[in-house]
Amino acid sequence: MNHGWSVAALLAAGMLAAGVLAACDDGGSGGSGLAGSFAADAGSDIACDADDQCGPGSVCFAGRCVFQGEAPDRRDAGVSEEERSIAAFSLPAAGREHVWIASPENDFVVRIHAETLEISTVEVGRRPTEVRVAAGGDTVVVLNRGSDELSLIRAPSEVEFVDLGAHFNALTLSPDGRYALAWFDLGRAEAGEDPSALQDVAVVELESGRLHAVTVGFRPREVVFDAEGEVALVITEDGVSGFLPAELGPSTLAATVPVAPDVFGQAGREVVLSPDGLFACSRGPGEDGITVVDLGEGVPRFVPLPGEPSDLDLLPDGRTALVMLRDAGQLALVPIETAVEDPATIELIPLEGQVLGQAAIAGEFALLFTTLPEQRPQISVLHLPGRRIVHRPLRKGIAAVDVSPGGQQAVVTHTKADGDPDPALGEEAFLARSYGYTVVDVRTTLTRLQTTPADPRGLVFGEGEAFVLLRGQGVAALQRIDLAGFSVQTHELGTPPEVVGVLPAVHRAFVTQTHPEGRISFLDLGDDAGNGGRLQTVSGYTLNGRID
Repeated sequence: MNHGWSVAALLAAGMLAAGVLAACDDGGSGGSGLAGSFAADAGSDIACDADDQCGPGSVCFAGRCVFQGEAPDRRDAGVSEEERSIAAFSLPAAGREHVWIASPENDFVVRIHAETLEISTVEVGRRPTEVRVAAGGDTVVVLNRGSDELSLIRAPSEVEFVDLGAHFNALTLSPDGRYALAWFDLGRAEAGEDPSALQDVAVVELESGRLHAVTVGFRPREVVFDAEGEVALVITEDGVSGFLPAELGPSTLAATVPVAPDVFGQAGREVVLSPDGLFACSRGPGEDGITVVDLGEGVPRFVPLPGEPSDLDLLPDGRTALVMLRDAGQLALVPIETAVEDPATIELIPLEGQVLGQAAIAGEFALLFTTLPEQRPQISVLHLPGRRIVHRPLRKGIAAVDVSPGGQQAVVTHTKADGDPDPALGEEAFLARSYGYTVVDVRTTLTRLQTTPADPRGLVFGEGEAFVLLRGQGVAALQRIDLAGFSVQTHELGTPPEVVGVLPAVHRAFVTQTHPEGRISFLDLGDDAGNGGRLQTVSGYTLNGRID
C-alpha cells in the first residue's frame, strides 16, 4: 500500500497536532496521507513559534498548532426532511450454511444448519444481543450486553471470553476478520442503560483475544474502514476519529479530524465518507454550502452553494458530492478535489419547479424525491452521465427509499393517513389510509404499488429479489418481491416476524419470529421450489428445537 507521505514527512510539515489535524495547503494531497495521519504517533507535539507555521484554520498555541477554524455565515435553518430507511438494521449472523441467533433471555446463541435444520446451542455471557461472523467464517463474535464482554466462538465447544471493561451496545468487525470493535451507540440506548462510554471503542484482536482501549471523539455513531482495511474511521460529534488497529497499544487517544470550518460547529452534522475512506463531506443547519475534508490532510474547507443543502450524498466515484438544494430548486454536483480552489467546476442542475429535497444514489442514476407531506408524491430519476431528469408520479407520499445493491431497483416505502383503509370510501381515501410500498425499476422508471395490511419493515435484498416483513395487529407475514417482474408473494407466519436474511449458499431465506421458546422459518429459494418456495419452521429451538 502506498499512501504517499510518510508519518515523518507529515510531522516535519507540521500537519498533525494534539489529535486534531491541520494541514498546510499544497494544492490538494488527494488523500495520500490517510494511514500516516492516523498512525500511532499522530498525536505527537508539533512545535511552532508563529501562526504562519501552522496550516489553514490553525493557530500556534503554547508552542503547538491547534485547530480553531473560521465559522461560515449561518442563518435560520429551513424545514428539514426526515431521512430514513426500512432496511434491516441488524440480522442474526449468517455464515455459509449456518444461522447464529442470540437468545438474550437464555444467555446462549443458537446454531441452526439452514439445510438440515440441525440445532445446537452455545452458552455465552449474560444477555447476548449482537452476533457477527468474522470474514472466513472461522470465528463467531457475540456482544454480551448484560455482562459487558465478548464471546469468541471458535467452535461449538470452544468459547473464549474477553472482558471489555466498559458497557457497549454496538459491534463492528474489520473487513479482514482480524478485529472486533465494540462501542456505545447513544441512538440505540435503552432506558436505564449505562451511557458512560460515550468516547470509548474497545478493539479486540480475534486471534489472540487481546484488548485495546481507544478514546475517540464524543458520541460515536458509525464505524467504517478505509479501502485497504487498515484504518478504522469513527464518525463522532467532534469529527472523524481514526486509528490503525494493527498499531494500537493498551490505551490509545485517537486523532480526530474536524468536519466543519467552525470549531464549535462539529456536532449535529450529516457526514458522508468516500468509499475509500480518503474524503469526508458534511453539511450543517443554516449553512449555504458543504464542507470538504481530505482526511489525509485534515483541513475542513467550506464550499459555498446557492442555498442550504437538504441532503448530501457521494456518487460511486467517491470524488463527487451530489447536494440537494430543495429551497433553491437546484441540485449541485460538487467535485470535492477541485471545488474549493475552482468553484467553476461545480455544476448546478435546475429542478424546473419540482420540490425535491432528498436523493438516493443508484449506480449511474440518482433517485430524487421529497418526504414533505404537503408535496405531491413523485420519484424523479436523474441519469448522471446524460444529466437528464424524468419524473414519475406515485400514488402515496414517501417515507423512505432503499436502493438494491446493484442499483437497478428501489423500494419506496409510503406514508399512511389516519384511519382504516375502506374501499367504500373511494380509491383516494383507501390508498391514503393503506400501508404500502412501491417497487421502481430505475432505468425504465416503471413502478408497482403494493398495499399491505401492516407497515413494511426489515427490508433485505437477495439475488434478484427482496424481502420485507409485515408485523401488526393480527398481521404476521413475509413478502418476497421478484425484482425482475415485480410479482409479490406473501407467506403467512404463525407468530410476529423479527428479522429476515438470505443464505445464498443453500438458496434459502430465513425469518426469525417472536416466540417464547424461539421460532425461525426457512424459505426455499431454489428454481424448483415452486409456488413461491416451501416454508419450513423450527419452533422451540431454545428447548433444543422441533420442526413444524
